[in-house]
Amino acid sequence: MKNKRTLSRKSIALLVILIIAGSLRLYRLNERGLILFDEAHYLLEARWFLSLLSCLPGLSRWTEWALGVKKFNFMLITPSCVAKPGFGLLLASFSLIVGLRDYTSLLFSAITSLFIILLVYLAGRRFFGEMIGLSSSLFLLVMPYFLYYSRSGLPEIGFMVFFYAGVFLYLESLRRDSALNWMLPVSGLLLGYSFTCSYKWFLFLPIFLGVEVWFSLKRDTLSLKLRRLSLFLLSLLLPSLLFEALYSLFSWTPTYFEQLLEHGKIVPPSEYFATEDIFICGYYLLKLVGAIGLLFLGVGLVSLFKGRSCEGVLLSVILLTTLLLFGIMNSLRVPRALSGTLPAMALIMGQGLTSLINLPFKNRIWRLSIIVLVLLHFLHSGIVDLDILRFKSGYKEAISYLASQKGLGYITTTNISELYPGPRALYCYTNLSPSLEQALEELRILHKRGFRFFLVDLMDKYQTSIFRKKYLTLPQLLQRNYLPTKVFPNDVQRHWVFLYENGLKTKEVKEFSQDERVGQILIYDLNHLFWNGGYGED
Repeated sequence: MKNKRTLSRKSIALLVILIIAGSLRLYRLNERGLILFDEAHYLLEARWFLSLLSCLPGLSRWTEWALGVKKFNFMLITPSCVAKPGFGLLLASFSLIVGLRDYTSLLFSAITSLFIILLVYLAGRRFFGEMIGLSSSLFLLVMPYFLYYSRSGLPEIGFMVFFYAGVFLYLESLRRDSALNWMLPVSGLLLGYSFTCSYKWFLFLPIFLGVEVWFSLKRDTLSLKLRRLSLFLLSLLLPSLLFEALYSLFSWTPTYFEQLLEHGKIVPPSEYFATEDIFICGYYLLKLVGAIGLLFLGVGLVSLFKGRSCEGVLLSVILLTTLLLFGIMNSLRVPRALSGTLPAMALIMGQGLTSLINLPFKNRIWRLSIIVLVLLHFLHSGIVDLDILRFKSGYKEAISYLASQKGLGYITTTNISELYPGPRALYCYTNLSPSLEQALEELRILHKRGFRFFLVDLMDKYQTSIFRKKYLTLPQLLQRNYLPTKVFPNDVQRHWVFLYENGLKTKEVKEFSQDERVGQILIYDLNHLFWNGGYGED
């Protein structure tokens, strides 16, 4: 009876965690809109996959409903980048249920993040115990970066669910008596698919192979080791090979692997290495979990290495390798690269909390101090970080400003320079309307009032850290009068995409393009978009 009561209490605790997590993720999510350049790009990829699925028998009605149009030529909206096709395919599949709208990717991330919390709980309970499972899911609940990505249209959450499902299934396969069990290839497929959602983590391919060799070193014969390793390697590479075949089939360039070489290339150490990069990595780690979280993380790492279990070693290797590789190679976008370690961090922190509780101090002061530390960590971590919940798109304000002023403003769009066959394939999203067609109709009304629109794409030459000051910041752009004086919420990344009124002088553009800090400036006339009655029409 006592065990049943304990089980019931733990089930209720898990249910409460999931309810709180769902509430935080869905709160005013419809008001957020698409904020980042990349979020619109991934929906573009989803749109292309949907158009491709419409060619399959029996799916045309579903895809037409999801797209909201009856006729669609997918050759007009070839995705501008194919380096993360796995996430585009996930969004396309999800769109068959909810439709392809501005909120599709946001809702996908919100729902998928709940599965990650549940997955962390199940893995913690399976490998380390019930208490660690609950505490780990609670730590993950309050991590501000995890909450941020759970409310975004970025691929981080989609990557995490496949990656950690593959990791935990792989660990379970090591527990089986049979070396060649069904969990091994399935875990490889899950890990391989996660790599197609986040190409940065292809760096883990040799690491996983090394872990496989290490764990099977003492228990299997040489023949069985080779068979197991070959099966695991094939399953890891199969998703990437399938996407390569898909893109090669349509004779598009660049292909998937060519994009990987371009986006995932590693600059020679002499060009990017600096000791400050290590401090940047430490700074973002501190920002991810906080000072008290670092205490739990450190104690957890020590206890896991001390226990020497394959589960603890692999989780520690994932965390430490990520900190080392992505901390040095800052061109791989810290902290987005570090965000992939959040579930591993939560499990290690849960182990650290349990280890602190089990220290040989039985007095009340020690237990009270642990409780105070946990409460302080939760308060600091961001469960009350309302900025994340309030952070929303400024597109409505942008369009209003565009209409009331002189045409200055912006809407998120994809990078036209990389699309085929050019500006006809423009795909823009706004928080203004429930569909692309309605948004374009409202912009056509502005065009009839005399507004002329140009897209200006400023691409930074450097992918560098905030400490090197090698790119133009928003204040610098404002001082140069290249941005409207009213700036709407947007993260400053290596792409700035704006719609301008007909007023940017050729001389100014030429002078600006000669600035050594700017890699490229591209201007496109978008007015034919409205003259011809809609995008994708001649």
